[in-house]
Amino acid sequence: AYGLYINGCNNLLAITKNMIDIKTAYAGIYLTNCINLSTSPALIANNFVATGGTNNYYGCFMDWYGQYQNIYHNNFNNYSTTQQYYSAAFTYYNNSGNQKNSNIANNCGVSTGPNPAVWIYNNGSLINVQDKNNWYVKTNNYLGTYGFNNYNNLNAWIAATQKDSNSISVDPSYYSSTDLHVYDPQLDGTAIKISIITDDIDGQARNATKPDIGADEFTPPTNDAGTISINGGLSNYCKGTQNITADIKNYGLTTLTNVKINWSVNGTTQTQFSWTGNLLSGKSTTATISTYSFTSGLSYVIKVWTSSPNGTADGNTKNDTAITGSLKEGMNGTYTIGGTSPDYTTFTLAVADLTSKGICGPVVFNVRDGAYNEQFSISSISGSSSVNTV
Repeated sequence: AYGLYINGCNNLLAITKNMIDIKTAYAGIYLTNCINLSTSPALIANNFVATGGTNNYYGCFMDWYGQYQNIYHNNFNNYSTTQQYYSAAFTYYNNSGNQKNSNIANNCGVSTGPNPAVWIYNNGSLINVQDKNNWYVKTNNYLGTYGFNNYNNLNAWIAATQKDSNSISVDPSYYSSTDLHVYDPQLDGTAIKISIITDDIDGQARNATKPDIGADEFTPPTNDAGTISINGGLSNYCKGTQNITADIKNYGLTTLTNVKINWSVNGTTQTQFSWTGNLLSGKSTTATISTYSFTSGLSYVIKVWTSSPNGTADGNTKNDTAITGSLKEGMNGTYTIGGTSPDYTTFTLAVADLTSKGICGPVVFNVRDGAYNEQFSISSISGSSSVNTV
């Protein structure tokens, strides 16, 4: 299944101002066999396309045959949790050389899972223009894939593809995984003007000379601070007294010199922290706001929110708050797998705890004799280091 499956639509095709959220399908927008003329190119513009789940998911997939297709001012978000070939926020698949003469500009493509933001398969030289885009990944270690070669940052991507020389790579700060309105000031006024795109997905007029990248035209507030994550996004805690840190960002146009950072643990409000500094628009920093004494065996939920940026009302409260999941105590010490009264009956269960809880010190698994008919993989482990080994 697809959000939109377009096959054989030739000349004057227009796909504009759609909001697509796909969790159980193949692609948000799938284009194939769309042969257009230079005088009547297809237009795919001002769309929100969110794709997620555990199967093959593509934001926009341009497949096989296609000519003269203009992909302008779209917001793509691939939040799929499974890594797959060609899966990306935006995929240009040119296996036979018949996908050509397209323009790809002013788009915002994000991947929050294991897939890249952009994937060009085979001959990207047949793309007319690919520039002024914003490609961003949150957790993956590579930004784009060209053919089957991965490139982990924008400079490497530009060098390999000879595309996107004026593009950027910043977190657009989507309102949510499916609401792709944005509030990051680094997108403001950074697109190239395209005369046929006069408004955005909401009907708001585009800036006449300096429009915004993506489907959402917006004006950042003068003063706007927000919280990105707590303790670097860690999903566990270690017993005893530990630092509490908050990653804050200046979403406003004015340099942030002070902001109040509020926080609570399991619903109990803690002492407010007053941050001061010199944080430019669009930049972030980490603040150590306090310490907290964690008790072994309990679960904790930490909430952090900002207020009063530069001593004034916050221009956008949607980005103020970050909340952890239920934090579990990290593993530490020696555990047994298999046998009589083990800590874990299988490797799979042991790895599941490693992944969900992380570690607070060196961890050793002693495996008892037995038959273990299972397969498992170990991904990154929170808290691991050259000292805290497994």
